[in-house]
Amino acid sequence: MTTVNGFDPLRSDDSPVIVYFDLKSPYAFIAKDPIRALERELDMSFDWRPLTLNIQSYLGSARLDKKGKVASANRSQSQWGAVKYAYRDARRYAELQGYTLRGTEKIWNTELIHMACGWVKAHQPDALERLLDLAYPPFWQRDLDVESFAVVAELLRRAGAPVDGFAEFVAGPGPAQHAEEQAAIFAAGIFGVPTVVFEGNFWFGREHLPALRHRVRADSGPVPAPSNTSLFGDPGRSPALIAKEAGKDPAPFAPVQDLEIHIDVHEAQSYLGLEATLALLARSGRTARWLPFEAPAAPQPFPAPAATAAEDRGSWHRYHRNGYRIRVLEEQASARSLDISSRHTTPPVVAFNRALLWLGRQEIAADPGPFLRAAFHAYWEAGADLSDHKLINQLLADHGLPAMSWETDSRSSAAALTETLAVTRGLGAPEGPRFILDGEPFSGATHLPLVEARLTAR
Repeated sequence: MTTVNGFDPLRSDDSPVIVYFDLKSPYAFIAKDPIRALERELDMSFDWRPLTLNIQSYLGSARLDKKGKVASANRSQSQWGAVKYAYRDARRYAELQGYTLRGTEKIWNTELIHMACGWVKAHQPDALERLLDLAYPPFWQRDLDVESFAVVAELLRRAGAPVDGFAEFVAGPGPAQHAEEQAAIFAAGIFGVPTVVFEGNFWFGREHLPALRHRVRADSGPVPAPSNTSLFGDPGRSPALIAKEAGKDPAPFAPVQDLEIHIDVHEAQSYLGLEATLALLARSGRTARWLPFEAPAAPQPFPAPAATAAEDRGSWHRYHRNGYRIRVLEEQASARSLDISSRHTTPPVVAFNRALLWLGRQEIAADPGPFLRAAFHAYWEAGADLSDHKLINQLLADHGLPAMSWETDSRSSAAALTETLAVTRGLGAPEGPRFILDGEPFSGATHLPLVEARLTAR
């Protein structure tokens, strides 16, 4: 890896773990306290580094007026869906930590506050934690102008960091130094926050904290699957409980009346999350209505963009993110001895989807879990054709479920399936297995701990 003036994006002289953050990322905000708790648990200090995201290059841009209405926007429908789901997702986890998270009125330029972070690390390293604690909560309450030099200088003063010389740094070498470091981070393939780096490799998202703990401690056994199990530390302890112990007041959970689970047999994430989902239902004693949905296409390798990152930041962002997704999916499958390499196409699975739709609309005493497990195994491990009606009927019969009826029931007809897929496509939670709790979507098996807490009304 090429370094810039001694700066290595994947290595640190100060800590075995690097944490990349951006003040304007809601996910970095809700990861701050969990990462801090992991530092305390491991009895070490991580190397916290700012990564100034260029959100416009991959999610478009928008500005709200003072009433929270969209005043101007340059986003596609899918980009709006991703942004709205991200804020909804981050907000519920912020509330569990006792924080308020309001959507920002615009995409803020965080270069100045990030230069302040670099200044603090160089002159008063122990003040960085205080600086972030002073900046994050008010920023996400729309009460901090991080583009104002006076505001940022006051934050430095309150954090106990030196202010003298900061103006000269910002007017002089600061911007060029920051830009060089940011270019090096992006060139290393790091595209988002929070990202943690250990032993020269990186993982994006707080759901990798359990695996980071495992790797740093050199624990035996398989690496834990990505999960928000331990927002603060111990696996098995709910985020609400930890928030209360920290003196915060998370909102109580209301009992969940209705549970749907959406899966796409084509999707590796639905496959990798199936066993954990079935185990959750068994522990909670709950049943669910299983429905098909269409997940985004699986990531496939593609060539690097011809233009430079400076010329086409968005294309390079997609390239880095795509390569990362492929690597992490392969890591997760390998850790669970599952093979996801055989499926690089998406053959029709209409028969399976219609049968699943039919099962989801029946009052059937038998557990559909064994059928789902067998169908996923047949598709991924044996390359079976799940558009074969005879095969689907055999799988149903083998696992104690009524066969044949789905083929003639109007509620599972091809037209009904088309309608269902259109409805599930519009929910804004792209990844499976997708959980719908009283109409509220949760995208991916990483949410299983929170889903379980909600189901048991803890």
